[in-house]
Amino acid sequence: MALIFYGTLLITILLGVTASGLRERAASATAMALAPASTPTNVPTLTAPASPSQTSGPSPTASATPTATLTPTATATASPTQTFTPSPTFTPTQTPSPTNTPTPFPTPGPGAENRKACVPILTYHHIGHPPADADTLRLGLTTSPERFEEQLAYFKANDVTPISLYDLLYRLALGRPLPEKPVIITIDDGYDDVYRYAFPLLKEYGYTATLFIATGIIDAGTPGYMTWPQIEEMARAGNDVEPHTKDHVDLRRRKRDYLIYQILGSKQTVEAHTGREARFFAYPAGAYDDNAIAMLKELNFWGAVSTDAGVTHSLENIYTLPRLRVSEQIDVESMKVYLRFCGF
Repeated sequence: MALIFYGTLLITILLGVTASGLRERAASATAMALAPASTPTNVPTLTAPASPSQTSGPSPTASATPTATLTPTATATASPTQTFTPSPTFTPTQTPSPTNTPTPFPTPGPGAENRKACVPILTYHHIGHPPADADTLRLGLTTSPERFEEQLAYFKANDVTPISLYDLLYRLALGRPLPEKPVIITIDDGYDDVYRYAFPLLKEYGYTATLFIATGIIDAGTPGYMTWPQIEEMARAGNDVEPHTKDHVDLRRRKRDYLIYQILGSKQTVEAHTGREARFFAYPAGAYDDNAIAMLKELNFWGAVSTDAGVTHSLENIYTLPRLRVSEQIDVESMKVYLRFCGF
């Protein structure tokens, strides 16, 4: 009977993930309507084309300090005869500080091509209370502060350790150890309830998260979103801040100059506000194609998260890392099922 219960619950959760992914694609269109039509002027680090979607000539180069160098990601071939023994102690990875020369993708060590890691990457959006007239989409993107605290308390009581995407990358590329029960907390879009409710709870439990920010929406001072001072405060507290494009747009079937504008532009803005290199990316509404992935590699991103459902990661899917959607419907019992996908 237990197997039937968990099987049924698993199917329900995965179906919910798929359905909510479709809803988020619908939300992308709404976010596009909110985004400014022109490049915000309050961030001096980016020089981008005025009308990126209409340019058909050679691709522009966005300039900023530090300047991003469009260099293909280096790869390495590991020797199949060597054996790698990881250190038994987990040490959290610090986010790289920006330099004039972007930090290259870590050269994979021996055995990296076969290494996998099972880590639930949890996806949150709103962490707050939805309005009384909230539609199905908003409800599906919302986790109450009470539910969020229940989950954090369960993590603390059961030795579940939130880590960063950098920790995961170094595990896959270099074999560095992870804690016994790792999870990654990601929060998309930059809604203001994240600062109001999630940030104090994360500090209370001693955890950090990865924030994916649509920088143009923040630049515009859009109601319902965080401000840059709030985001900077969260970054100083140890939370990683990474780009989510400028305007929360679907990146599929886009021209090269438009991809540069949205991806490099948001990367440079994040780095200007946090003082740290941005090395990971989240596709708005989980929408990506080969051109978007190629641009991330060209811009020296180390990886990206998607809305594909799953918990198993490797260097083969480092630019389409799967995640698990969290909403109010994911109570502690459902979270336990998420964790059991990885055996803990």
